[in-house]
Amino acid sequence: MSEQLQLRRGTASQVAAFTGQQGEVVMDTTNNRLVLNDGSTAGGWAAAKLSEVVTNTRTAVSDTGYTALTTDRVVAYTALTAARAVTLPSAASFPTGTRLLVVDETGNCSSSVTITLNRAGSDTINGATSAVLATAYGHLAIESNGSSKWTIVDQKGRPAGAAGGNHGDRARHLDRRDQSDDACGWRDRI
Repeated sequence: MSEQLQLRRGTASQVAAFTGQQGEVVMDTTNNRLVLNDGSTAGGWAAAKLSEVVTNTRTAVSDTGYTALTTDRVVAYTALTAARAVTLPSAASFPTGTRLLVVDETGNCSSSVTITLNRAGSDTINGATSAVLATAYGHLAIESNGSSKWTIVDQKGRPAGAAGGNHGDRARHLDRRDQSDDACGWRDRI
């Protein structure tokens, strides 16, 4: 004999006005989604649909320039024989706080064969117009502030620098962070 579970259900406006018990789940029949209640918030907390979730994507780039998309999360260079550039999407169009990782998987990145991250429009990257990756098997991870700025939040090795400014202190800080992250095994979780 089979069992059937039936939840309370209602339209979006009915669910928005409802305050369910802590842990109670109701069905929003307008938007076809479950809503979790906490016992105090009217309308509860709607569960995200898969179509609304930003998934991690890896874009393989083979020895060419690339214009990053707002859906990219990893831009991986799989072949690199000359200096290349990655043009970033506008910081305003990229999900705030979401990391974009640009990585040299070839081991060919160097002071003469670089990967340069270029801003869109008048955005800045750590206050500069670009950031340069010049380390074999290196990476730069950046996050958008949702407006007009990108911030380097992680990198492997010492970068060639960012155009328009001296970022040596930041590079030294991140080098130390890389070493401590490696000791804790954090790098393997990226």
